Amino acid sequence: MATRTATVCAGQTNDGPDDCGAFARSLADLKGYTIVTHGNPNPPATSADFNDCKNRTVAYWSGHGKESDDGEHYELQGTSWFKVGPIMSGWDTNDPLIALFLASCNALSTAHLRTKFADMMKRTRLFVICGYRKTAPGSNNLDVTIVNNFFDHRLSEGLGIEIHRSLGFQKKKPAHSPELAMGRSLFRSLRY
Repeated sequence: MATRTATVCAGQTNDGPDDCGAFARSLADLKGYTIVTHGNPNPPATSADFNDCKNRTVAYWSGHGKESDDGEHYELQGTSWFKVGPIMSGWDTNDPLIALFLASCNALSTAHLRTKFADMMKRTRLFVICGYRKTAPGSNNLDVTIVNNFFDHRLSEGLGIEIHRSLGFQKKKPAHSPELAMGRSLFRSLRY
């Protein structure tokens, strides 16, 4: 069995360390996971830390996110705002990353961004990209509850997380994006 590793990054946000800690603790409880953390939150994780995510099998980023002003890219805020597309363009099938969690606002907010992420999946080993379509629940520890529920197999569609794993394996853009609740199949792939 391949070594299971994870990168957990706390970007620019007040409560990023809380959900990052919950995610890291949950993965550490699973057999074989080694965790690398960046940001905590002072200083926050950087674009270089985001790029480092490709070096492990699972990545989790918590922090502010938005569509770029030109609508072409998704941006995350670490020590400064950066575009994820140009960073991920250097990722390929030699990188072990199979699951990317973006606990930040608007990661999958437009069909254009979802298509860009799907294109990235086609040329990498990424099997799953999880993110919010709208505002992420970054207060009152709701993001920690979502992480805990994910690992407890109880995530409901009402929390607004979607996975676009099937998009990455399609040749043409689908008429609508499939929405899948995070659940046992991804948990099993993380665990085994």
